Amino acid sequence: MITSVIWDWNGTLLDDVQVSVQTVNGFLTSNGLKPISASYYRDHFTFPVRDFYENIGIDFSPAGNDFSEMSNRFIQYYFDNLTKAKLHKGVKETLQFLRDSGIRQFVLSAMEQTRLVKSLKNYGIYSFFEGVQGLDDLFAEGKTGAGKKMIEKYNIASPSSWMVGDTLHDLEVAKHLGTHCILFSGGHYSGKRLYNQNVPVMENFNDLKNFFTEKIS
Repeated sequence: MITSVIWDWNGTLLDDVQVSVQTVNGFLTSNGLKPISASYYRDHFTFPVRDFYENIGIDFSPAGNDFSEMSNRFIQYYFDNLTKAKLHKGVKETLQFLRDSGIRQFVLSAMEQTRLVKSLKNYGIYSFFEGVQGLDDLFAEGKTGAGKKMIEKYNIASPSSWMVGDTLHDLEVAKHLGTHCILFSGGHYSGKRLYNQNVPVMENFNDLKNFFTEKIS
C-alpha cells in the first residue's frame, strides 16, 4: 500500500548536477586546484559537504578558506546559474500520474524554504505538492529535522510512504522518518554507490513510474 510520496528536489526532480560541478570547479580554480569532472563529482560527492570540499583539496585551516563564507558564495553562484538546470525527463508525467492515482505528494529538501518554493513555482510543478518543506536556516536543523516537522504538520503515514532521493543521505533520512525509500541514480550520486543498500534503485523516471504503477495496482 502506498499513500504518500516524499520527493527530494536537488538531483532527484531537478537535474542540477552540472550547475553544482561548475560551482565546485570555480572554488577549485580560485584555490589553484584542478577542476573535476561530473563523473568524479558523482562518484565522490558526500555529506557533510565540508568533508567533500576537504577531500578534493580545499583548505579550511585558519590560513585557508572560511567555510561559512564559502558556503554563502556557493549558494549565491548556484542560484545565479540555476536557470541552466532542467527537470529530469519524465518528472511532470510521473507527478501527474501519482496525482491522478490519489497519492499525496510532498517535497523535502535541504534548500532554504523560500528559495525552494520559488524554484518549484519557476519550474511549474509547485501545484503537484500538498506540502513543501525546506530549511528555515541553512545551517540549523538539517533535512531529518525538517522531515519530522513535515510529517507531523501534514499527518503523513510513514509506514505507507515512500521517499525518493538521489543520495545515501536521503536513505538515512528515510530511515529516521520511518518511510520506505527509492534511490534515483541520475542525480548527485552515481548508481554504483547506491546499489547493495537493500532498497530499489531507479535509473530514470519511466522506471520510477512503472514501479509506482505496480505498487498502486
